[in-house]
Order: sequence, then structure tokens, then C-alpha cells
Amino acid sequence: MRGKLELMAQKLGLSETVKFLGSISQNEVAEWMRKSKCLLLSSKSEGMPNVVVEALASGIPVVATDVGDVSAVIREGVNGRVVSANTDTTADELAKALNDVLGQKWDADVLRESVADFDWKHNAGTVVEIVGR
Repeated sequence: MRGKLELMAQKLGLSETVKFLGSISQNEVAEWMRKSKCLLLSSKSEGMPNVVVEALASGIPVVATDVGDVSAVIREGVNGRVVSANTDTTADELAKALNDVLGQKWDADVLRESVADFDWKHNAGTVVEIVGR
């Protein structure tokens, strides 16, 4: 869909603002995270999306659809916003939430602290506990 999305961005006058990066290295991902003001995750389906934890650990607030374990990580007003997924109003809700988050001041240290427990050792222990049941 890249070609269609690039054409849409051009028609909307967003070619200078919207960037389609394609596949990039982990270092480049980290660099883009540092430059970002917010992460928007508009998935229809997820498990536990690492990108949400990575963004918060980078001090970036998150707006995401309520899929998978997103609601276990994002706390309303503390580190971002969650909106309903797969409804007729999801796009409008995402736009409003994104506008709200971008208009708010966020404390990067609070955002980082909100995911302090999401380290590999803790996550692996949780998986072992669940699988061992």
C-alpha cells in the first residue's frame, strides 16, 4: 500500500511532513523514537506490542487502539490514551486522542517509569508462569 499512501499524502499536501521509511535498522528506530512527539499504534490486532513499551521507555507518550495487552501498559493521562478498536468511530477517536496527547505536556521521566517493570527478565518470568499453568 506504500504507493497509494504516498499518493494520498501528496494529495493532502503532507509529503513534506509524512515520511515513509520502509525497513530500517534498530539504531534508526531508536533515533526516530528520540525525534518523535508521540507514538500512534492503530492496530486492529496485537499481542503485547513491544513498540508501545519501547516508545514509553524512550519518553514518548502513546496513543493506541485497545487491542491485545495495550491497556495493560497504557494508563489514561499517565502515559497516553487508548481508544476503542474496530468500530466505525475508531479513526475519529484516534485523531482526537492524538490531538489531545500532542497538546499536553508530558514528563519523559514519568513515561519511562511507567514501563520500568517491563524488562526482559520480568517478561520472561511472566511467560513461564502463564505457560506453566
